[in-house]
Amino acid sequence: MCLLACPLRTGRNQNKTYLLSPDSAKALNVPKFSIHNSVELRGYTDIPKLDPINKELSAKLVRGYYTSVSYTDKQVGKVLAELHRLKLDKNTVVVLLSDHGFHLGEHGMWGKTTNSKTDTRVPLMISDPSLRYQPKASDTVVQLIDLYATLSDLCGLPKPETDGNSFAAILKAKAYRGSGMAFSQFPDDMQFKGYPKTMGYAVHTNAFGYTEWIDLKADTIVARELYDYKTDPAENINVAETPKYKKIRQAFNRQVKLYRK
Repeated sequence: MCLLACPLRTGRNQNKTYLLSPDSAKALNVPKFSIHNSVELRGYTDIPKLDPINKELSAKLVRGYYTSVSYTDKQVGKVLAELHRLKLDKNTVVVLLSDHGFHLGEHGMWGKTTNSKTDTRVPLMISDPSLRYQPKASDTVVQLIDLYATLSDLCGLPKPETDGNSFAAILKAKAYRGSGMAFSQFPDDMQFKGYPKTMGYAVHTNAFGYTEWIDLKADTIVARELYDYKTDPAENINVAETPKYKKIRQAFNRQVKLYRK
């Protein structure tokens, strides 16, 4: 687990104090499918199997996570320095990303394995030495499935036959016509305990997060989640059954159907 996978000598964060998640309580109106008991973390011998993770242990885990980030930062620095030494930095596109997000106590969970924004949103940084633009951040929604097409585009290679789309236009400060949606899916964590097998299909935009839970055997919807990021960026209140969001929920339902085809 990445919380513990770094040398002890990476210690610049060891004495720092980090704020714990202010959203540690279980979200409101959420289906059982969307939460888990942090089973990945609880597999370690010094972590309680069932009892809540107390504040002292939470602080230790959060500090360990940031120490891991610092350690990773150092390793990235070594790679970049070696590219420079070998004179490869002028013709090498560098991409830094993660394969998933991570709960640090949000909604009482630790680790990954959910369809929430906390788990599905990842850092993504790209450096292309051929582009003469000042570094900047973008809130445009893209997907990791777009990376292959994007790198092919940046390297002047033929467009590959993939479901992903190049977002190189963003890096070139040009207009980008993306879908504005990111799709992901992850099964019910409880299916390993005898529950019916269900799959959560999630769609995230800058404005909303939607997850549709489907019984794979009966092919029926058993639960929905919808979060309004304008009023609830931390996904604390599921408003899927709130009447005023009916049309939005229906629109996302259509997107899930298209995604599943």
